[in-house]
Amino acid sequence: MLLIIQIFLVFSIVVIVLIAKGYSVKRKLQVPLYYLFLGGDVGGRKPIKIENKNLVGMPDALFFNLLKLRFVVCEFKSRNYTGVNLYERAQITLYMGMLNKWYLPAPQGIVAYGNGFAVRVRFNISLFNEICGLRKQCLVELGKF
Repeated sequence: MLLIIQIFLVFSIVVIVLIAKGYSVKRKLQVPLYYLFLGGDVGGRKPIKIENKNLVGMPDALFFNLLKLRFVVCEFKSRNYTGVNLYERAQITLYMGMLNKWYLPAPQGIVAYGNGFAVRVRFNISLFNEICGLRKQCLVELGKF
């Protein structure tokens, strides 16, 4: 019986530590507490780098949703919300595309604004492919010099 209590106690402490990790970032970006904070540069923290083939990016915050088993990419914009512009949508889609794994549900994106408004962005595979196509065109043009 004592062993069961000890295991439960250790498990509870681990869960509390995981939930508490990145608490200020979770509040700022308005994400649920049960998201696992993987890293990011919001609040003076060390940025996390994500790579996929020839693409590299550093989102403001990266979480893992333990209930839905998906990555959640967050970007913080200091301006007030007036709508998600194309640049912000492309930026978050690029990060989600780099994290997209065939064995996990599609990543989710959140763009949070300085006035406390947060917008969820769905992964758009066609926009991601269009951005990657632009990269290839850019390399061809740069190769002409």
